[in-house]
Amino acid sequence: MTFQLLPDLPGALYNQLFESLRRAILEGLFRPSQQLPTSRELSQQLSLSRNTVLTALDMLKAEGYIESVAGSGLYVCSQLPETEVTRLTPNQPSFKTSPISLSKRGSILANPSRAIPTLQTTSFVPGLPDLEHFPFKRWSQCVHSASQNTQNDVLRYSDQGGLTTLKQSLARYLTMSRGVRCDEEQLIVLGGSQAALDLTTRLLLDINDTVAIENPGYLGAREAFLGANAKVIGIDIDAEGLQVDQLAKKIASNRSPIKLLYTTPSNQFPLGTTLSLPRRMALLELAEKENFFILEDDYDSEFRYHQRPINSLQGLDAHQRVIYMGTFSKVLFPGLRLGYLVVPPHLKSAFAQALRKTGQDASLTMQTAVALFMQRGYFDSHIRRMRKLYGEKQALFSRLVKENMTDWLEVVESGAGMQSTCFYKQAINREKLQRLAKEKSLILPPLERMYLSKRKREGLYLGYAGIPIADIPKQLAKLQSILSKSMY
Repeated sequence: MTFQLLPDLPGALYNQLFESLRRAILEGLFRPSQQLPTSRELSQQLSLSRNTVLTALDMLKAEGYIESVAGSGLYVCSQLPETEVTRLTPNQPSFKTSPISLSKRGSILANPSRAIPTLQTTSFVPGLPDLEHFPFKRWSQCVHSASQNTQNDVLRYSDQGGLTTLKQSLARYLTMSRGVRCDEEQLIVLGGSQAALDLTTRLLLDINDTVAIENPGYLGAREAFLGANAKVIGIDIDAEGLQVDQLAKKIASNRSPIKLLYTTPSNQFPLGTTLSLPRRMALLELAEKENFFILEDDYDSEFRYHQRPINSLQGLDAHQRVIYMGTFSKVLFPGLRLGYLVVPPHLKSAFAQALRKTGQDASLTMQTAVALFMQRGYFDSHIRRMRKLYGEKQALFSRLVKENMTDWLEVVESGAGMQSTCFYKQAINREKLQRLAKEKSLILPPLERMYLSKRKREGLYLGYAGIPIADIPKQLAKLQSILSKSMY
């Protein structure tokens, strides 16, 4: 182990070495019963005389920090001196430092606002796919083939906005399944949805620019915009989706024009409504008239169970105002960390260059694996299987909530997605509910956190896609027990 003298210690060299070694032991750099370097090694490493090193080691032995083992060497004592009551914790500096303040943006980004699910807390996590039915054998074959790829476009740096073969496959898929109008050059592949949000804000927003978001809406998007020091305004949702007339009124009354609107028109997050065609056309005309961009988040539109998935807003856009955003986290698995943007032609060069400069581009090897997964037909067949399975899970989830929890919850029917909104029908002690949920290893995202305004309707946003279908009744029984104990 490399060891150095602490700087600016007073006294003779042997005393400086003694104090440096003593602190290293107390801070855990050298652990109890660990062997120390020999006196010769320390002498050579620190450019100190052998006598200086031996004197310091003798002092450490005398005070009970180290001991000699015949024929083996020097070791840290298994029991350190009892006088060291205020022993330092590992990696804790032994000197005082001035606190460093985060920036305004840093404080927002560092706020732990959303729980991260673990292997033990997968029940009711929104957006978590069913990993038990993922075709890992086929995926492994694609990853293996990708790892054998020795083409230069995979092994070198790239400023093309993503791997060409993946962008070609994606462009075909989005055109056929989502009605997106694009060529491969308009696609930007990056490290997930949050990376897409961050890159878009960097390129389109300045400090104090105004962004409109859905209310309620996706918390991750709101955090990204606030983290960019933008001004965020909320637009309410009704049965037809985003209230475009309300947006127009807010634009007219707002002194600073909006620069960007974030929306989930195909399956509104979290209420599950679909933006009607008349409102889609009105929104596109408003964007052209008021000169703002629309960021369309199409996060899980593949999963619509009673009718064909709604075509994208981007496919209706005649004015190049829509930036389309998608992700592989829902259709494959979250740990892949792969998302994409479809940008208007006049922005594709800017986004590709900014992607490289911000370091948000995704692994080219993983992009190759996904491209192979799509080219071999595995992607489409996996989506078809998951659409059928998630439809069955949604039907079972909704039926059981209506049969067993009608006193506490009202489930919102949507016929799409991987999760459902449930409104409270009684007053709930939210703190007690979350405490009991943690004890039962459940994640129960509160709906009210997704509202920007004070006018909130309380409830839960519950994911069912990631729960094995046989476990849904058991997990809902746990939820029922928790709700019954959380009444005021």
